[in-house]
Amino acid sequence: MQFHVLGPLEAHTAPGAPVKLRARKPATLLAVLLLNANAVVSVDHLIDAIWHEQAAPPSALRNLRSYVWRLRVELGDRVESRPEGYRIRVLPGELDTDRVESLAAAARLATSDGAYATAARQLADALALWRGRPFDGLTFDAARSQSARLDELHRELRELQAQAWLALGRHTDATAMLRDLVEEDPLREGTWARLVSALHRAGRPADALAAYDRARRVIVGELGIEPGPHLVAAQWQVLLGDDARQPEQHTEAVTAERKDTDRPRTTRRAARRTWTEAVPDAYPDLDPAALLGPYRRLLTGAERAVLEDICDRIRGRLRERRCADATEPDLGPVRRDQRSLISSRVA
Repeated sequence: MQFHVLGPLEAHTAPGAPVKLRARKPATLLAVLLLNANAVVSVDHLIDAIWHEQAAPPSALRNLRSYVWRLRVELGDRVESRPEGYRIRVLPGELDTDRVESLAAAARLATSDGAYATAARQLADALALWRGRPFDGLTFDAARSQSARLDELHRELRELQAQAWLALGRHTDATAMLRDLVEEDPLREGTWARLVSALHRAGRPADALAAYDRARRVIVGELGIEPGPHLVAAQWQVLLGDDARQPEQHTEAVTAERKDTDRPRTTRRAARRTWTEAVPDAYPDLDPAALLGPYRRLLTGAERAVLEDICDRIRGRLRERRCADATEPDLGPVRRDQRSLISSRVA
């Protein structure tokens, strides 16, 4: 026997034949029982859920017994009567949400152990169990609440999958999934930070900065606040050419003093070259001073020197381009979002 709630409600008997639950009320009865699998559900609770949109009719108890009879025709002795109500007997692994929870726990453990290939396989198996919105078509309170919880779990598993793919070098797959996630909920800073980091690790610093710029505009426009430390740390990861740290690690690291030798000179030279070549193309109206912004105090002296050198080189490239186009050799007006950064810049 298999029970599926990660999408429209379905049940399958041992040979695999689907159980037909065409009517809404018997389906609601089965859903309530599955939400409380192996536990007795009171008659009153079942009646409240089945007639949640209207007052229960005088015949509610009689109707409930009729729905229970229909389930027993399809599911046999799995639906049991008790003096205080009814229960459905579900064996381990028969309910798709149980399998998802088990796979999710194993994937989290594999991820924490650095076994990303194993985690990716477990996450793929878990995500394959989704067939749509959980409890699709059922609107009683418990179904809506559980559906929201499972939607959140689905998002978490996709973010873990992106993390595993990124660790395995599957940058295209990781960035595609992270872009889908930020489109679904653009106010999730953690997802934006992972996308910025993924693009950077894929060797696309200009795209990484473009993602940060879009994230900041969304967050400032919708919430009226500057991005939080994880997203800012992901930006600095790109600016400083740091390929090793994840945003969570970098957030703590930028607040502590580090020696100039902590970051290889070849990495700093690569960062200078990448930025002076890529940024003028991606941001033709950029004011390099805005790159430092209000977060300058988070940098060590060596990091400030690296970033200021990058800014000087970008400023020179922009000036050369404007001269070549017979325009004034200045940086032009500062965009509104950059002006807000410069006004709060810490010297």
